[in-house]
Amino acid sequence: MRAGMGKLQEYLSKKYGMPCDIRENPVTASVAAINTEILRNSADRLGYVVINLDAANTLYLYFEPVAAVPRGFILGAGGGGLAIDAERHGPLPGRRLLAGGSAYPVSIYIIEWFGVE
Repeated sequence: MRAGMGKLQEYLSKKYGMPCDIRENPVTASVAAINTEILRNSADRLGYVVINLDAANTLYLYFEPVAAVPRGFILGAGGGGLAIDAERHGPLPGRRLLAGGSAYPVSIYIIEWFGVE
């Protein structure tokens, strides 16, 4: 967890009724090819945010491998984002998430929160 996130961690723990932790870019900070895994399956993940940091390239997010992009959620260049959480989206936060871009590499930022014992 990053320094200074103590209150955020406390808020998430209260919201979900269990101890929570935060992780940044848990798998990768860049999408280098189609079907790049950016989040692994996790039954403990309660939510995440993905942001496209690339100034020129579109990012596509999807749950199953694809033969070609564009498919899935579209994150526009220069800050397009997607937020998924268990409260609004049921089991989706726990699923593996794959990505592809309109060109490569595409810089991304991911923050996820998850329950801990």
